Amino acid sequence: MARLALSALVLLCACSPDASQPRQQAVAVKPKRGAAIAPIAKEAPEPDIVITPRAGHFIARSTVHGYALIATDMLPRIEQVRTSVPRCDEWGEIDPKTPGGKAAKALGWRVTDEKSIGRLTAVTILRRYESWPGLYCMPVTSNIVFFEAGTVVAILHPAPGPYFIPAALESMRGGALRVWTTMPAPPVGDLTLIGKTLRLSTTASVDTLCDGQVKIPNLFRKPITEARAILLRHGWKPSRLGPIDRDTDEYYRFYRKGITEIDSCAVDSVGQCLFDYKSRHGLLEVETGQLDDGDKEGVISYGIDCAKRPTR
Repeated sequence: MARLALSALVLLCACSPDASQPRQQAVAVKPKRGAAIAPIAKEAPEPDIVITPRAGHFIARSTVHGYALIATDMLPRIEQVRTSVPRCDEWGEIDPKTPGGKAAKALGWRVTDEKSIGRLTAVTILRRYESWPGLYCMPVTSNIVFFEAGTVVAILHPAPGPYFIPAALESMRGGALRVWTTMPAPPVGDLTLIGKTLRLSTTASVDTLCDGQVKIPNLFRKPITEARAILLRHGWKPSRLGPIDRDTDEYYRFYRKGITEIDSCAVDSVGQCLFDYKSRHGLLEVETGQLDDGDKEGVISYGIDCAKRPTR
């Protein structure tokens, strides 16, 4: 299953946890199913990095609250700091292949992803990782920088406050890029490039998958009861791979109420559950979790294992 988010001066978020950010900020390593998330370790805040927007030939716009997309032609040089935990220094960093990725690395940034969006390259960068208790590494100052060849044209970063770090990019049909965060949470939104306008908007109303054969209505943030009703109307059927344990929380919360497609859930502190569906197009896995306010649960991701098309 695939899974699988200003004025003259703009601050790139320093993304270190403090008392004003209770759900901070990111988990770089997804916990194993059933594992509990440990509290975030306290640390001194990183110094702010100042980005000065400058006039350029690209226009950058964001309609997603909490996330700024700024046209600029500069990326500051930083001193790369290593942690005392080798696994965090080694996790997630890639050897950049694009001119933009190589330019970011030469300025001291760690590169974790490179994706094309039209004539531009989107490069996910971060200052460093910090170790979390347990098996987690937390990115510090993570942003997405857009390059035309090796020249910076825009930067995407979260505004100060309890906003999750944009950390991963997914290529979508039609050339858009979906922005995911480091938390088990719905995506930030979709990036599109039309002409010379780069825009971050909410996720598309319909996703086209499996080489254009499957269309899935937007399920993000919907409670599982609403999401499953949408899927049933579009030909998806509940699926189970085996009997359910009647002594589990999944049985009492879902199965006994008719949501028989429940697969499994993580511990209550995480609130993540998986649900399975099938159709002639393949197998669909839907993941729910706690939403931004922490009190509601809804769909945070979904992925499809496309059925093989018959050969002639």
